Parts: sequence; C-alpha cells; structure tokens
Amino acid sequence: MSSPRHTPIELGQDCDVTLIPSGQKVTLQAGERVVVTQALGGTINVQTERGHLARISSEDASTAGRTTRALHHVAPSNSSKYSNS
Repeated sequence: MSSPRHTPIELGQDCDVTLIPSGQKVTLQAGERVVVTQALGGTINVQTERGHLARISSEDASTAGRTTRALHHVAPSNSSKYSNS
C-alpha cells in the first residue's frame, strides 16, 4: 500500500519542468502521473512515470495556480510502479 507521501498524482494541465540533474527544460503533459518527492519554498520536485526526477520552479508552480490546480490526487492503480508491494 502506498503512503500518502508517495501517492501518484495526475497533472491537470501541461507543466514546464527542469530535469534533475541535467537541467534540461521539458514539458510534462496534462494527465501524466507524477509522485511529489519534495516541496520546499514553492518549488516542487517530482518523479515522473518514466523514473526521471524533475523540478517545478516556484515561478512555474505559481503561474496559473499550478500548485493547487494542476496537481490532482488519483487513486494508485494495482499496476503502479510506485507501489511498495
């Protein structure tokens, strides 16, 4: 069973991110599931379904209210690679 800390969430809109550690700028698509690994000072670090770590900057997160509107909790599926079972 997943802990709330590692519950996959679904992006409600496209979201610009910076891959960690490469610094490459990419856009995660609406509907993609991510796991929030850290949220400090408005910056959100996530792990993508493909296993990449990415940072959503505080500027990008606050633009259009992404911290509240873009991230929607979803029920983890049994086939989720994020489950601990």
